[in-house]
Amino acid sequence: MSAGGERRRRRAGALLALPAAAFSLLAPPATARGDALNLRLEGNYGNADTTSTDAAGNSSTTHAWNLSDAVRASLSKSLYETLVLSGTGLLEDVHARSEGATGTSTSTARSWAAGGRLDFGGQLLRGGVSYDRRQTSADSSTSLFGGGSLSSSSPTLVNDALSGTLTWQPIGLLPLSLRFSRSTEHDTDRTRRDSETTSVALDTTFSPSDRVDGSGAVGWAEAEDRLNGSSTATWSARGSVRYGGSMGRATLYLSDGAAASVSNTRASGPGGVVVTRQLASAGLALVEALPATPTQSTLRPLPALVDGNTTDAAGVNLGTSTAARGDVARRHLGLQFPDAITPVNTLWVWVDRPLPPALAAQFVWTAFQSEDNVTWQPVPITAPVAFGTFEARFEISLPTTRARYLKVVTAPLSPSATTDPRFADIQVTELQAFQIVAATSVLGWSRSWSNTVNGGLSLPLTANRELSYDLSLTLGLRGPPVRNGWFLTNGLSWGRQLSPKLGLSARLQRSDNGGTGTKSTGQTTWGASLAAQPLRTLTASAGYSGAAVEQPEGTVFTHGLTGSVAAALYDGWSASASGGSGVSFAPHRTSRNSQVSFSTTVTPATNLSLSGTYSFSEGTSSGAGVTASGATAGPSSTSSEAITGSASWTPVPALALSGSATRLRDGSQPPHSLAAFQIAYSPFRGGSLVVGLGHAETFDYQSSATTRSSTASLTWRLTSWANLLAGYVLAESKAPLGSTTTHALNARLTLTL
Repeated sequence: MSAGGERRRRRAGALLALPAAAFSLLAPPATARGDALNLRLEGNYGNADTTSTDAAGNSSTTHAWNLSDAVRASLSKSLYETLVLSGTGLLEDVHARSEGATGTSTSTARSWAAGGRLDFGGQLLRGGVSYDRRQTSADSSTSLFGGGSLSSSSPTLVNDALSGTLTWQPIGLLPLSLRFSRSTEHDTDRTRRDSETTSVALDTTFSPSDRVDGSGAVGWAEAEDRLNGSSTATWSARGSVRYGGSMGRATLYLSDGAAASVSNTRASGPGGVVVTRQLASAGLALVEALPATPTQSTLRPLPALVDGNTTDAAGVNLGTSTAARGDVARRHLGLQFPDAITPVNTLWVWVDRPLPPALAAQFVWTAFQSEDNVTWQPVPITAPVAFGTFEARFEISLPTTRARYLKVVTAPLSPSATTDPRFADIQVTELQAFQIVAATSVLGWSRSWSNTVNGGLSLPLTANRELSYDLSLTLGLRGPPVRNGWFLTNGLSWGRQLSPKLGLSARLQRSDNGGTGTKSTGQTTWGASLAAQPLRTLTASAGYSGAAVEQPEGTVFTHGLTGSVAAALYDGWSASASGGSGVSFAPHRTSRNSQVSFSTTVTPATNLSLSGTYSFSEGTSSGAGVTASGATAGPSSTSSEAITGSASWTPVPALALSGSATRLRDGSQPPHSLAAFQIAYSPFRGGSLVVGLGHAETFDYQSSATTRSSTASLTWRLTSWANLLAGYVLAESKAPLGSTTTHALNARLTLTL
């Protein structure tokens, strides 16, 4: 059969996927054998028409459709009491066609994956061995309207991995865990990648008392890049010990972690690299909201961002569904390192699915570093951000950076970026840091070591514990060459309950940091707050804070006042208000800002809720200075205002309605009104059928772009093992440089047997 005939046969098979799946609804599901056997069939169809108009009024229309089918299977079988066999499988085909002003393009992508695992043993001795393999391929062709054609075929990519674990946990002795893994990545022609990684590790943990615990590990790993003729073999050892407990009135915490490695690098070509993973002590994240900005914000802990799992969602969504709901806030993804001297020049942001190159290129990334997780300095990105060919990850290159905190920032995709339902949710799964250098720069034997000491002390200074002192210290050493970094914080805290309904607290803190090759810097912060609850349904607070931050260009002084009040006025009616004002004095520059917000919620009935919010913020700067990016800044002023009203109503259990209206104003620019609503109706008992309608709008003052997204959806649980999901989307984006309108229809049929 010719290549063209083969492609037509595959396309015809794909077109029959949905009718065949629908026909299978007439038959009952097969009875699963074994302890657990699951089979999932999916058929997806999408059709989209997109019209783009530029500023001169020239229009062009693109017609696109895609069809995909997937089969997923999983098996778990207990062979014996202490022997369990499990396996997974995936087979997926994606066909797409696009007709535009220049011609017609078609593409086909195929992938399959299979894996198996055998677990054995009990509490004393247990282990397992697993093997996984994934293979993907794709081809595309374009027929030009002016004549001629283009075709391309990507190589078949193969990724397989063999791993095993063995854990021995004898009573009264230290537990031992042995881990082995070997993985390869290559294309069938061995022209793009041909690499292999092998590792063996033995580790243990100990806890001689409730106050002391620790861990240790030794290992060997070899990374070989056959394509570029380079390899690195590394022998490593690490250990840590931690102490925590009370000593009299004081609470003390101490930890010491040390690591050492010896590596041998060989290279016969110029293209090889040595990749060193830099482990973070914590993962951090933030969905930006006023008054936070990329240079002034505090990220919150997100442990799932650094748990080593690159497949499960960590809780940050970059897909189109967030912007369709009106959430266009930037996402901050950060790492905290155990010291301020860890070198990093590459960050990998893993997501839960592969992205087409054109879609991955729409993400705009920026990077920042910080010593206190409050004030951030920009870090340049030294190369175009790449999306992995084999792995679902963004690869972000930086100059070698040493900082206690490091983060990247991006915004979720616009609804007009794609109407493919696969990219409505793009979940971040992991953030990893590396130091990647050319293999030719570290040829031969090399060694490295590091040691990090952390300590903390809390000591009450008065018998009633109203006044207390706390200290925290981090000291890091790394070599060769020997470098050190340190971070020291001393603080005094005071608190007193003036009456049963009134409390006062205050804090004074001094933080200093420095290290090899850097100038020591520090900052002093102070503040006080008053909290009152005159009534059970009424709370209020007021506070003052100040800081003196030492910077190379001089000391910056800041002062701020905040206040808030919240009240449950009547049963079903609550209200709150908050506000703040701050001033910053930098050399030759003064900045002021203030913000207020009010909100109220009224619930006249259990099925009806009404709410309203108002917020206003403004800022001014006078004098001359230098911004965080190094540019000269002159006088400026900013202001923004927003008022929103929303309502939700559930007149009957089968019907839910909600809507909101927002009025925005930014500086002297004209105000804008935005609206959104959601309707969900379930006509059948049990909710087997749900019909939904929705509309959302957003506006970006920087680009003067308005986006509107209207949706209609149908979710139908046909049987306990068959589900149908269909949707229609009308997405519009308008800006001075042009407009885009997209009509898209999507359908997905899922059978779970």
